[in-house]
Amino acid sequence: MDQRGGLAETIRATDVPLVVEAYNRTVALAPQRPLAGLDFLVPSHDGRGAAATSTSEKVMAKALYNRSEPLIIGEERAAPPDYEVPLRARRSDTGVGEIDLLGVGVESARPWVVELKLHPTQILR
Repeated sequence: MDQRGGLAETIRATDVPLVVEAYNRTVALAPQRPLAGLDFLVPSHDGRGAAATSTSEKVMAKALYNRSEPLIIGEERAAPPDYEVPLRARRSDTGVGEIDLLGVGVESARPWVVELKLHPTQILR
């Protein structure tokens, strides 16, 4: 079976009303920062300051934010306008964290959400 045939079958078998219902439930439960008077981008982010450990995703996000050239994501070049973008609207929004790095395609203006993961034995230099 070729991949297109498999995809077509998967699309035909998709329960669209169920997907729409799940999406609407997710939207209803998601934190609403703007309704709480909170911005997503943090004006005080300047790429400085130390994180708890030198091997954290936070340090990597700041380092990538501070680069003088865009990130290469696939075939796209993306400039990061912010790092550690908060998603919570309230402290009680448990399980909701931050976007490690937000990028915008230089040519396409396409948004990129970057989740950084470091190998446990990797050391940043």
